[in-house]
Amino acid sequence: EQEPERLAEVKGISEKMARSIGEQFEEKRENGLEVYELLDDNGNFMGYYEPYSETNPEPVKTARYTANINWEIPAGKYSYGENQYTLSSGSKIQVSISQSQTGTSYLTFQNRTSNSSLRFTNTKVTNGWKGTVVLGNISSAVYSFGIENASSVTITYTGSYSL
Repeated sequence: EQEPERLAEVKGISEKMARSIGEQFEEKRENGLEVYELLDDNGNFMGYYEPYSETNPEPVKTARYTANINWEIPAGKYSYGENQYTLSSGSKIQVSISQSQTGTSYLTFQNRTSNSSLRFTNTKVTNGWKGTVVLGNISSAVYSFGIENASSVTITYTGSYSL
């Protein structure tokens, strides 16, 4: 199920790093902090999302890249940005995205090299995201940022994400 140490099998990820990211996630969850798993298509743990809070304040430094979004996504569909980024273990993405109406939505990342996707599970986000995505257990590859609208209505997503 969730075996962070298996992530060391991914090229470029040491056993120590894989264990560390898994331990960070478990420690945050055990301390009652709001954190969400990032899983690949096979349900393997690949990192986590942590909303901004007292313990995870919004950064004040300038990001190396910021993209604004204004996406209208029909019910049951997903959308990925055209921009592509090389991301690897340790990459952090700051997100500040709202939705036009209530509906279940997920943050996703599309691996452009393998055409596989990463998706946050169990979030049941209904009003958007404002927090940090930590990609702690992925091999270096080219990814695009995306959103899945898992609701039964069309939703417009506005805001930005920064690397």
